[in-house]
Amino acid sequence: MHEIIAAPVAPAAATRPDTWFGILGPLMVTIGGRPVHMGGPRAQATLAALLLAEGRIVAMERLIDQVWGDDPPSSARNQVMIAVCALRKALRTGGGDPDLIETVPSGYRIRAVDLDAHQAEANLDQARQAPPARRAALLQETLGLWRGQVLAGISSQPLRAVAGRWEELRLSVLEDWAEAELALGRHRELVGVLGVAVAEHPLRERIRAQLMLAFHRSGRQADALRVYRRGRAVLVEELGLEPGHVLRTMHTAILRDEPAL
Repeated sequence: MHEIIAAPVAPAAATRPDTWFGILGPLMVTIGGRPVHMGGPRAQATLAALLLAEGRIVAMERLIDQVWGDDPPSSARNQVMIAVCALRKALRTGGGDPDLIETVPSGYRIRAVDLDAHQAEANLDQARQAPPARRAALLQETLGLWRGQVLAGISSQPLRAVAGRWEELRLSVLEDWAEAELALGRHRELVGVLGVAVAEHPLRERIRAQLMLAFHRSGRQADALRVYRRGRAVLVEELGLEPGHVLRTMHTAILRDEPAL
């Protein structure tokens, strides 16, 4: 009887720790939960440009434009290649996969990654299908994903312009959260938060209308009407426009003290 000898089994490839990227604040990368330094300003701007492309190829010319704007140095192409090498080295040193950043014939791209901005989008979609209590909790958690201004510390104007999409998303999350909180009767707690938001974004009519409603429900009708007058003055002065439908409707309803409020 012949002895059966099992063929040796190749050891399983080591599983790499999770790599997470954050743009909702200063650029941040963690590998296995530990922060990883991704190099200097040039390397960080290059990584930001790749992340903002969300898996699409970024041609070398576009990378140069996004990192330097209208006045790139003659060595820009070499500097981008050096920056990519530095990013791959940082990923490798941190225990991550340097091949997350791929070289393609026309430039570079970063493969699908765990990005805080994608989590925020997914949370917002999920929250819009949830009942008010769950919606409010999920949206409050989502607001916590913003650690400050998007890509704070990166001065490139082209990148800052692209990052504006995520600043707009934060405002959408804030407005949906306030809507859920109002539905739960938490108007008094909202006054302070919405007051700050209106001061920071005076042309944002939905937030202003929510602040008016929070004041009205708190028994502060005069404050609610004052918020409207200030908003109208800002819109007329800065844009030459009268308030839109949302603000006008809220103003009329408060003047009439409509029961629906």
